[in-house]
Amino acid sequence: MDAILFLTFLIWLATPVPEAPAWEASYYEAQHGDEMSVCLAGVVSPSSRFQLRIFDRQMDFYLHRTDFAIPLDQPLGDVYLDLAEEVYTLAVEPIPIAGDDVETNSLLLTPAHADYLDIVNGLRAGGVARLWFPDGSARNVDLAGSEAALLEVFECWDAHETGFAGGNPVEFPPAVQRVE
Repeated sequence: MDAILFLTFLIWLATPVPEAPAWEASYYEAQHGDEMSVCLAGVVSPSSRFQLRIFDRQMDFYLHRTDFAIPLDQPLGDVYLDLAEEVYTLAVEPIPIAGDDVETNSLLLTPAHADYLDIVNGLRAGGVARLWFPDGSARNVDLAGSEAALLEVFECWDAHETGFAGGNPVEFPPAVQRVE
């Protein structure tokens, strides 16, 4: 019996651990009048999605988890983003799912405009971000590849029209641009 247990342990050790997906950047172009074009940077897996969205003069996060069951009819409170021990408050807006008017598994998380630069720089630093929810639970977000993806997302924002009106009227501060 000990030999079987030992062999099982060796097989477990030899089994590769799946790596967390790295951050990637992309552009979503609106297809209909009620949609907006956005530049995205984030991490996507089969069971979750955490993406920074840049459009017009705005920045927010789209969070989707298949294990969420968030009631649409109750106030949720704020979510807190912990980046290298700096904590930012994110306003929460549930996103209804087509065909379900009771609960959702998707949220928009919006930081204060004054925190944009600090948040972007915190994300670029890498490591792990932690989201704290009103019920006391927390979720980690691996920031592997975030610096390259964020540089791409700002290049996207510079090259493409974003938002509902299709314009990018401002330049982001030099601190978020590539330093050669």
